[in-house]
This record gives sequence, structure tokens and C-alpha cells, in this order.
Amino acid sequence: MKRFKMDKFFQIPMFQEPADDESRWSVRSPFLILMTIVMALVLVVGIIQHKSSTPTKASTPAEKRPSTAELLKLYDASSLVEMKTLRTLPADLQSVLGVHASGYARIADIGETCNPTDVVGGNEPGRCFLVGGASDLSALVAFKVGGYAGQWAVGERFVHTKSGWLKVGEGNIGYPNNLSELKGMDSLIQ
Repeated sequence: MKRFKMDKFFQIPMFQEPADDESRWSVRSPFLILMTIVMALVLVVGIIQHKSSTPTKASTPAEKRPSTAELLKLYDASSLVEMKTLRTLPADLQSVLGVHASGYARIADIGETCNPTDVVGGNEPGRCFLVGGASDLSALVAFKVGGYAGQWAVGERFVHTKSGWLKVGEGNIGYPNNLSELKGMDSLIQ
């Protein structure tokens, strides 16, 4: 009976007759040993990743988050009051926007140094606040961002729920100078 054998590392395998003193099940090839170890590691990593991605049942039922369509029903642009600086927005909305973040992830207030470009590396914020509007249940915020193709303004729409401020829309808009202009661009936010 012929046996697949590879005596040297990465040598071309050949079929050979087993010697009488060799066991048919012995593994002598460093390549086969290496492949066995690699396959075992892949299996272990796969099991660990599967267990970490498998959802676990909570001991108490979690609150179901309303759909974006349901949340949009809470949004009321007519109730918004103009906010010329980030400091005038509600504190918890400031946190959602990234006022308290550090480096490029932070949003800069009016008059602060800002880096709305695709060049990341400094400690300057990557977004620049333009104008906003807020009420107890709704908010609309515009800021400047940048990228490889230049700079543009982004508008984000929020509603306030029991769990805090939730973003219900975002889109590229023009550069509003006040809340009235920003509301006029609200249809661009999806």
C-alpha cells in the first residue's frame, strides 16, 4: 500500500511504500505539524469569536427602541429656538455631538480653532459648529466637515426621548447663517 510522505520541510510530496518499522499514522513532516497547529488556532479563534458575538438573553426585558419613522413623528421644527453657540444647546445634546470628546472627534464651537479637512493627526476638532436650534424635544444642528474633496456642511436632526437625544436624520446641506436658513435646508436631511 502506498503512503503519502513528505520528509523535508516544503519538499514536493511523493507516494512511497511505508517501511516495515514505520507506523502508518506517524506524522514526521514539519509542514504537517505546522499546518495542524495553524488549523487548531483558527478553530479556537473561531469559537471565541462566535461566543463573543452570540447575543445573550438579558435578565430583564430591554426597552424596544422606536423606529426612525416613529421618532420622526416627535420632531417639531416649529418649536426650535436658535442657538448661535454649542454652549447654548442642552448639555446632554452637547455630549452626543462630541463637545466633550478629544482631538479630531470633538466638535469646535464658533470662534474655536477647527480642522475640517481629511488631514487627521493634530489635536484640533474635525467639525466646526455653524448654527443650531433646539427645544425640549427636538434639535437641528449644522456643522462644517471636510474630506478629500473639500469642505461641506452637514445637518443633523435629533429628538429627545427617555433614553436621551437620538439622531433621526443626517444630510449634506448648504452653509446656513441662521436657524431660518437651516430650517429651509431641513428637507435635505434624511
